[in-house]
Amino acid sequence: VVLKIQLASSAKAVHQKHKLYKQFTDLEEIKIKGTYKYLSGNTNNYSRISTLLSEARKRVPDAFVIAFKNGNRISVSDARKLLNN
Repeated sequence: VVLKIQLASSAKAVHQKHKLYKQFTDLEEIKIKGTYKYLSGNTNNYSRISTLLSEARKRVPDAFVIAFKNGNRISVSDARKLLNN
């Protein structure tokens, strides 16, 4: 299980000169169902992702946590249950 922070979502890819690339050195672009998602952070520790989210929200107020299991998106509540076991 991996936790990440979603910073933005777009129907079109964002150019690498976009401010997100300047604000986040670990910015990751993925495509889910035809939509580009821009992510930061990569941890399996909920405390750590909460800290990263607090920092990210200083620059992107509507940022939020998302979770993946084996490369597939899952709910954050399911991820927390799996991480607690």
